[in-house]
Amino acid sequence: MRLPRVTLLALSVAALAACDDDNTVTETNPPLAGVRYIHAVPDTGRLDFKMIDQLEYSANTVEGSGGLTFRTGSRYYATEAKQRRVVVFSFQDSSAATVQQRLTDTTITFEANKNYTLLYVGSARAGAGANRARFVVIEDAPPAVAAGNVHYRFYNATDAAVAGYVGATAAATGTPAVASVAPRTASPYTARATGALGFGVTAVGGTTALGTMLAGAGTAGTASVNPVAGSGVAGTAFSVYAFPGAVAGSGAVRGLSAANATALQAPAINVFVDRLPPNTVQ
Repeated sequence: MRLPRVTLLALSVAALAACDDDNTVTETNPPLAGVRYIHAVPDTGRLDFKMIDQLEYSANTVEGSGGLTFRTGSRYYATEAKQRRVVVFSFQDSSAATVQQRLTDTTITFEANKNYTLLYVGSARAGAGANRARFVVIEDAPPAVAAGNVHYRFYNATDAAVAGYVGATAAATGTPAVASVAPRTASPYTARATGALGFGVTAVGGTTALGTMLAGAGTAGTASVNPVAGSGVAGTAFSVYAFPGAVAGSGAVRGLSAANATALQAPAINVFVDRLPPNTVQ
């Protein structure tokens, strides 16, 4: 049945009215937290970390080649702040049997306007034992930005206390800046003037370096380009993570060359950025 021309005109006007600016729906973000993952389980390979309770505003590591390998971490993901269900899947290879393996299935509550690291520690081979693979929830809250300074702290992801060293080079000599950091704990953030910045870690009372690393220098911002975080850019904050060595013969070293496997089986440190310097582009 054909509609009268007047009816069609009336329908068209009504449709235009429905598109008026006064009826525009504006979407707003929910309360958000920042969440990143760090893989510190020494006896398993690539892992995929996912929030499975919802799709939007979730921290998931399937990007690029997928998942994280031992001693690596993700960026911070904007995550809806509330109780979230987090699952860790094996990502050693892409077979259906592998990627369906769940190492951990838990719920964690996040508060709005806070950044968190979910540090995955323990042993994948321990099953339900006391040293089972599990999350340690770490709040990343550096002090306020201080002109001409960066901040750093040490986090101990190993099973024995460590001492932290700081200087202009990557070394573990002289008097430690942090005398002792217990397992699964962090030292307080400390301010240091911008410039070359190296870190080292030893066992408490020891002289053999368990790992050394020089922080990147970064790049100062301009009126048209925001700064790149680094030891030479004020406002940057670092966490220096001490890691154990990978377990020989485990998924952590599977597929690596002999030289790379040997290197990964020794303790080491890695430096992560907890806070970017202030933007210079408005």
